[in-house]
Amino acid sequence: MTWIPSSRLLPCGRAPTHPIAIRGGILIPFARFHADVAATATRLSGCRQAALACDDTYLFAVGLLAL
Repeated sequence: MTWIPSSRLLPCGRAPTHPIAIRGGILIPFARFHADVAATATRLSGCRQAALACDDTYLFAVGLLAL
């Protein structure tokens, strides 16, 4: 099995302005999503175990990819 790091998966073929989500009536572009995932991954670095539970689907996606 070949593993692809999420750092390579996220930017593949997406323009920074590509819409990813609408949250609170505001369009979230890919660049913001990528930055949110990177920031969350940095905060979680060194974490050996985690549980993910969110009511907000955007934050869930960010957390899932950050983990």
